[in-house]
Amino acid sequence: MGLHIYKNKELLAEGLAGWIVGNMTHVLKAQKRYSFVLSGGHTPKQLYHILSAKYKRAVDWNRVDFFWGDERYVPFTDDRNNARMAYECLLTPLGIPSENIFVMPTDPTPQEAALQYEITLKKYFGESAARFDLVLLGMGADGHTLSLFPGSDLIDYTGQEWVKDTVNQKEHLPRITLMPSLINASENVLFCISGAEKAAPAYQVLKGSYNPSVYPSQLIRPESGAMWFMDLDAAEKL
Repeated sequence: MGLHIYKNKELLAEGLAGWIVGNMTHVLKAQKRYSFVLSGGHTPKQLYHILSAKYKRAVDWNRVDFFWGDERYVPFTDDRNNARMAYECLLTPLGIPSENIFVMPTDPTPQEAALQYEITLKKYFGESAARFDLVLLGMGADGHTLSLFPGSDLIDYTGQEWVKDTVNQKEHLPRITLMPSLINASENVLFCISGAEKAAPAYQVLKGSYNPSVYPSQLIRPESGAMWFMDLDAAEKL
């Protein structure tokens, strides 16, 4: 596990952007394409703005493919849609070609959407191992990540699916999410965490006993270890 702590959320976004661009530059010297799984929510907005402005010419963005870790089952026109936020802050400003963008569908039923996205991923990876180059994750104040919430029936799921539909019981809102087995096979997994409300769950996830039904972020256990990028408020109890 790597822990990177910054004085405030602005420096956190700057540091994480620099790390991501450095990794992209390194990897694209050895391979033709780079697969990047985006996070939704409020925390990555500033990161995306920095990537699209400061680093627009630092990377051959035409060789980067974009995916999502989860999605609220709302239309693209809805402000809560993760893909919409990424388009506004990152993808459109960078001029990313449409063929490089793999949005989670929200047109069919949630079950059909999950199946369609799994088919998309399997087509993308083909005969190669399903291994994203970078997965960016957030964590809620309740310890959830992706759309894996405390008490969810997905916590103990042992099936082989890469993508599942679920419901956030607090919002009564269907969601689509990648599963931990796929995330844990990725080359790099990064958590981006800011805010004092994340301090207690961050401590429990990183230092507490293993209890993913209460702190689902503990399900993310890649072989190489996840990296945590945090501001001082979020890291206060570590």
